[in-house]
This record gives sequence, structure tokens and C-alpha cells, in this order.
Amino acid sequence: MYKIILMSLAASVFIAFMSAEPTRAADICSFLTQKEAAELIQAKVQEGKVSQGMMPAGPICTYRSLEGDASLKYKVSSDKDIKEEGLFESAADIITRQRKARHNASISGTKLTVPNMPGDDILWDGNNLWVLSGDTLLLVTVVHRTEKTFTDMAKMRKELRKERRQRSIKAAEIILERANK
Repeated sequence: MYKIILMSLAASVFIAFMSAEPTRAADICSFLTQKEAAELIQAKVQEGKVSQGMMPAGPICTYRSLEGDASLKYKVSSDKDIKEEGLFESAADIITRQRKARHNASISGTKLTVPNMPGDDILWDGNNLWVLSGDTLLLVTVVHRTEKTFTDMAKMRKELRKERRQRSIKAAEIILERANK
């Protein structure tokens, strides 16, 4: 009798958990449309796929090109998600630690000043854009296609990072505008 009750309780918890996540997951990909993602990475993209992220905790939406050679991924981590994960105190704590780690490693160019950018703090780490907005941390990573050719590897890396940063900022503007409504 107790086994049946425990199994029923476990099944109920499992069903509740599984049904709760898709609602939240569906919301995360609504912040940036498939068409907008395609424009940002300059490729036709698959429908947004949702996963759960760690360090920091939070739902992730990923758009990949049909060929798999370009992508746009963003994660939205709330203070609640971060505290429950137990590794950091808050979204502000994470961005402060990220900036300090880069400063200590002498990585320059991490402080961004973007006019009219929604958010309280912004950090570019060379590959990812970190945006603090209230009690939420947004992490955006764009890997886009380019038709440009380069004769120098260092110039190529510099140019691609610059373009990725601009595209990440554009994605963040769209996402935060919709997330803050």
C-alpha cells in the first residue's frame, strides 16, 4: 500500500516538474524570434531549442543554422535561480566576479559603454556578452557567418570579435526590451 502511494506521489511530482518546465522554456525563446536570430547570424535557423543552464543557473534558448555552422544562444538567470543553484549570491555577484577575473588576468576591453542600452552593467569577455538588468543576468553568445576573407589570422579574430560583440549587443537590446515588458 505504501509503495503504491509513494509511486503515485513520485509520478505526480515528475509530471508537475515536466509540465512546468516547457511553459518557462517556451517563454525564454519568445524574447527573440527565429527571424531575428536568422538575421543576426546571417543564416536560416532551426526553431529555438531550450535547455537548462548551470553556472549560472537559468533557461537557455539556442538557435542554430540549418548547416550547424552558426548559432545564437542566450541564457536568462534570475537572482532566484542563481541563489537556488548555491554557487553565487546574485546576478550582480556573478558579473562583478567575471569582471574581476578578467581584470586580474589583464584582459582589456571588458567594460562597455553602450548608449541607451537597457541594463545596469555590461561586460564583453571576447566571446560572450554579460548584461545585468535589475536582478537578472543575460548571457548572449553569437557565432555568425561571414563571407569576408582574411589574409591575417590576428586581423580575422579581431574583426569577427568586433562583429560578434555588435550582434550580441543587438540581440541583448531586443531580448531585454521584451523581457522587461
